[in-house]
Amino acid sequence: MDGIHYNPNLKSKRSRNIMPKRRRQPRKKLQANPTPQEGKKDKKKNWKKPYYPSYRIPKMQKDAMDNVFNMARTLMELKDKEEQRMRQPHFPKK
Repeated sequence: MDGIHYNPNLKSKRSRNIMPKRRRQPRKKLQANPTPQEGKKDKKKNWKKPYYPSYRIPKMQKDAMDNVFNMARTLMELKDKEEQRMRQPHFPKK
């Protein structure tokens, strides 16, 4: 035990480590059932239904797509009618 001397600074493995890891702070545990505070309204009571509920949006999108397709179809029909009218011989009345 001549060359080895006890160093009080090197108590644990962690303190001997050259690059010590930062210790994480323990997370605060949430209260299981927080009591409603006086003066604050209960949130569930004055909850309003959203204007566009989530289940309505896909249907609305579908309706919009149908409208677009219907418009395109009517435009194509009008175009076809116009072409047919142009193909028919047109005689001016005397």
